[in-house]
Amino acid sequence: MRSLKLGLTAAPWYHERSRAGIPPEAGWQIGQAGSVREGTWVRFGLRLTGRRIVDARYEVFGCPAAIAAAAWTAQRVVGAAPAAVASLHGRTIAELLALPVEKTGVALVVEDAVRAALAAAGLLVGQGIE
Repeated sequence: MRSLKLGLTAAPWYHERSRAGIPPEAGWQIGQAGSVREGTWVRFGLRLTGRRIVDARYEVFGCPAAIAAAAWTAQRVVGAAPAAVASLHGRTIAELLALPVEKTGVALVVEDAVRAALAAAGLLVGQGIE
């Protein structure tokens, strides 16, 4: 078995745990994507106040690249407007974290989970943002 080389950009995010775990209290918009069976499952929680994201948390079952992508995204979306978050793409996440090309798929799962959370908040209509 060969080990995963995350690259210098993603490696610190693999160890970032301050936003791991979604608190049980009300007010979180939850989205999830992927599956444990397929090797990557992401649950993403957003808390909104008005038209801003004030907190973001994640839970991940997957490889270090999936954890790094979720951690980076959770920190990056805090303070952003939902429209800006809806335009964040998994390929962009993978590029910014310098993930190996074969790990781009895990960043796409993170993107899907974030979009599902936005949809749960009623902020996505079709492909556009409400």
